[in-house]
Amino acid sequence: MSYNKWSSALERTASEQPESAWGQVVPSQWRDGTAMTEQHCLIRHTPAESAATFTFATVRFRKEEEMFWSYRFLACEGTRPDAVAIFARHKLKGEKEQLLKEVLRGLDLHHPPCAELNANAMFYAIAALAYNLLVTVKLLCLPEECQRWQVKTMLRQIIRLPATLVRHARWLVARVEVPASWLGWWTDWQQRWWNGAVPVKASG
Repeated sequence: MSYNKWSSALERTASEQPESAWGQVVPSQWRDGTAMTEQHCLIRHTPAESAATFTFATVRFRKEEEMFWSYRFLACEGTRPDAVAIFARHKLKGEKEQLLKEVLRGLDLHHPPCAELNANAMFYAIAALAYNLLVTVKLLCLPEECQRWQVKTMLRQIIRLPATLVRHARWLVARVEVPASWLGWWTDWQQRWWNGAVPVKASG
């Protein structure tokens, strides 16, 4: 359980720990990619008005140009001795929760659409396939600067695009509007996947 809202007392305790209590300096990155260093240790603290003393996994970190440490804390069982592993597990848990949130929100899967269990199972199986295809396109076909896109961004940028159906030489043609900066990517995409596509002949 993270414990970072009322942390002034914990920060005092952590700052009083001798250097020998901290683990080795580990290079790391902030969410924006900024390089920083971090160290881990375990501390004991008794919250105000509590009769029990708790163990907290603690990490201190700072950027290269910073003078003072910042701290984060996780309440944990006292029998777990490795603060690095505790934070790694917490990060993994957060990443999985974020992934589930991205799938549910990005594809609007919060509520099953049908009253029958088998129909809902098929609905979610199709949604999982759609998500996997979107991620595959992102990993294999999009440039590096797009790799942090979430599902909603993918849908907005390459799926839900404005288009106009027009008749041309008795054929029905879809004209998709794309940003000028993406024209080269779309041309490559069309040549790769749709080069042999047969147009639909207009009726009537």
